[in-house]
Amino acid sequence: QFKIPSAAKESVDQMNFNSVCFTLQLFMRVVSSGYRPLMIFLDDLQWADGDGKCLDLIYSLLSDTAKGSCIFFVGSYRDNEINQEHAVFTLMAELDLCGVPSTTMRLAGLNECDLNAMLADSIRAFPRTTKSLSRIVYQKTNGNPYFVKAFLKSLVDRHILNYSLRERRWVWDLRRISSEDITTNVLYFLSQRMSALTESAQTALKVLSCFGIKVRKSIVSHLIATSRYPDFQAGLDDANEERLLEKSSLEYRFAHDRVREASHNIIPVDIRAQFHFDLGILLFSTTRGQELGEDAFAIADLINRGMQSPSSKLPAPNEDIADFFVLVATKALERADHVAGLSYLKLTRLFLPQDHWLNHYYLSIRLFCLLANAAYSCGRLDDANDAIQNVLKEGQSIEDKLDVYYVLVTLLMSSKRAEDAYSVCHEVLSQLDENIPASCDAQELAALLRKTNNVLNTMSDSELLGMKNMDSSDRLYSVLRFYSIMVVVAFFSKPQMMPFLTSRIVQISIAHGVCKHSVRGFVQYAAVLCSCKAMKDIPGACRIGRMAMAFAKQFNLSDPHIYYGYFGFVACHTEPLQACADMIRQGFIIGMQVGDISTAFFNAIQHIRTALIGGENLASLLKETDYYLKLTDLYAHTLPKQYLKIFRETISVLIDKGESTSSGEVMENPTTTNIANISEAAAFHKSIQSFWLGHAERCHHYTEKMLPLKNETGWLKGVIVLFYHGLNSFKLLKKSNTNRNRKISKNAITVLEAAAEHSKWNYQNKVQLLEAELLSFEGRKQQAQNSYTAAIEASRASKFIHEQGLACELAAFHYETCGNACKACDFFNQAKSCYNQWGSKMKVEFIDRQLARFQISSKSDS
Repeated sequence: QFKIPSAAKESVDQMNFNSVCFTLQLFMRVVSSGYRPLMIFLDDLQWADGDGKCLDLIYSLLSDTAKGSCIFFVGSYRDNEINQEHAVFTLMAELDLCGVPSTTMRLAGLNECDLNAMLADSIRAFPRTTKSLSRIVYQKTNGNPYFVKAFLKSLVDRHILNYSLRERRWVWDLRRISSEDITTNVLYFLSQRMSALTESAQTALKVLSCFGIKVRKSIVSHLIATSRYPDFQAGLDDANEERLLEKSSLEYRFAHDRVREASHNIIPVDIRAQFHFDLGILLFSTTRGQELGEDAFAIADLINRGMQSPSSKLPAPNEDIADFFVLVATKALERADHVAGLSYLKLTRLFLPQDHWLNHYYLSIRLFCLLANAAYSCGRLDDANDAIQNVLKEGQSIEDKLDVYYVLVTLLMSSKRAEDAYSVCHEVLSQLDENIPASCDAQELAALLRKTNNVLNTMSDSELLGMKNMDSSDRLYSVLRFYSIMVVVAFFSKPQMMPFLTSRIVQISIAHGVCKHSVRGFVQYAAVLCSCKAMKDIPGACRIGRMAMAFAKQFNLSDPHIYYGYFGFVACHTEPLQACADMIRQGFIIGMQVGDISTAFFNAIQHIRTALIGGENLASLLKETDYYLKLTDLYAHTLPKQYLKIFRETISVLIDKGESTSSGEVMENPTTTNIANISEAAAFHKSIQSFWLGHAERCHHYTEKMLPLKNETGWLKGVIVLFYHGLNSFKLLKKSNTNRNRKISKNAITVLEAAAEHSKWNYQNKVQLLEAELLSFEGRKQQAQNSYTAAIEASRASKFIHEQGLACELAAFHYETCGNACKACDFFNQAKSCYNQWGSKMKVEFIDRQLARFQISSKSDS
């Protein structure tokens, strides 16, 4: 049995809620703007749930850090029903702290003057003649509009206020109105009024009040069909005539929420829960065997509410009711209403006998498998673990246990217990007759990859895409399902097993058909091919990656792992980096929407890295990074925050050396951390910063420090740092013309040429710029000039604005060395324009200083 840490239990529910908030923020950015603002009005905020989730959701929409939406929110509440501790006041205070202005308006009842004007207009009289009447009405109702209307109607009904045909005007008895014994409590007044109704009307009102503010006519039809309420229709008609109910073609609705509240108060408090329960059981018995649709939820809610009271007795076991609740819970879960689904499923257990595993096995399996999923989705990890252990203990076959095993693996991953999750996957697949070795050496894995690749190479694209779909009832479907999640688990716990696991997914899919669980395996297999030193097959890997994305589209699959794996580690070899960055950000959005927060943040890290390498505008990139950083605080994810803080420092340095864009937060030296990937990222960024700041020795130091740390999944970082290392080496050569320094540039050209074979868009400009610098250093001026021109044009064509500026800058220095000041100035000005577009104030100022040298020189010459 696996115990779940309390920290994980506390975080999952909040993560799911934050995913909902994130999705709604995206929606609001789409449907609203400064040109088309959106207004949201919520009434009765005094009823906001006790845990504050409703108002937390409002806060997340109004304080959206991306500032992409334009919302005007109006909320109303009854101030006589809340105190200063209510969440409404906390919401307003928090909005004020984050700079969202709010205005409080108190809407009191009608004042005496306005009430008199309304009354005079209603009875077609002069205002001066109704002052005495309106004064008394005001005293009785305190100006409450609904209360005023109800009070006047009661006066008319009792002929205390009536129209005189003889006088041809409305008349009233001030003495009798003054002596009316009423309270300012609207509920009490309505209850008094209802007590005068017929018994059938009172019955109809109290029955309908159990369903809420409105009731579908189909429910009413079921009630009329019972023998318990023979006069139900007549009671509805009476209540409708009294204007306590409003009737439409589809439903009955209470005229006001206070009317519904007063109707519910007709039911004595001590029997109220039992009344709900009996009404629900009555409807269940009446409708058994019918297709209920939405009515099933209404019936289940009645029984559920009847069981919530502490005084409620345990019901007698009833398999039919238990089966009904499992059906309703399934419908709720299909519409992603996990909270309601969990409530129904927990109630189902009360209707099962003690020996349910013996006599109702299949119903019990369905119940506990659904319960494990619903409880996990709601963050109730104790309930999820309890359901899992029940199935693992009582389940009669591995097939019956698969669903809860899958939940267990997900739950363990959420608890950051990847090794335990890997063990569970290994155990399940072993029971499904899969033989997974404890470990594989490099030669075995290379042989396995070659074997799998040979099979793939014999198939055309059309043959791959035309592979049959695997039936979900096939045993191998479950095998692929667990291999698919095992690949993710292995990425964190046993990365050396990735070649074996991904190859196995590909082999099964080719032999027996593809399904949605094949997709992740194909993507990760492509990533493995890109990184495997023994057989680096970039074209083959990219082909398999494209097939995987086609399968994802075919199965309508939204999986952030796929975006991270393909666009982060495969497509960067062949597709434009700018397009890859956009798709990786899409992976972040999908991860946030589906609640896979960890993978969402991996996409966020990869997005910023790829966008920075791709030359995205620095100001936009800084804004995006700050947005991600705020989300890491919100979700309490420390590791992604470490990466993003490193990225932010680099972007800030590139903009203005951090003078006005620094976060002000003192960072620990990340190059000294014991986390290898963080150290590598830190060294990579220090190398970039040093290069652009012109610190050649420092750039060389950090690059040499990073290269031994570089892992194969960091191929793109390695290629880019070699590019800068190669350019930087020419500065070192001017100081120390050593064989070691000469090898740096030649090695960089070799690596970049190999990369350019697969993507001229991404890497050809870099090769040409390295070659231009080498030719310039060797004194081959004309050839160097041709290469500079080619590098500038290739950078412009590929939209690497920063590298276009860099090529212009280096070309300017080359022409200055050749004594062509005019050309040098021209290229410096082109570089300045590019750096302006990139958003680097630091580089613009550097170029300005270079141009100033020529102006000073010109004055000296003259």
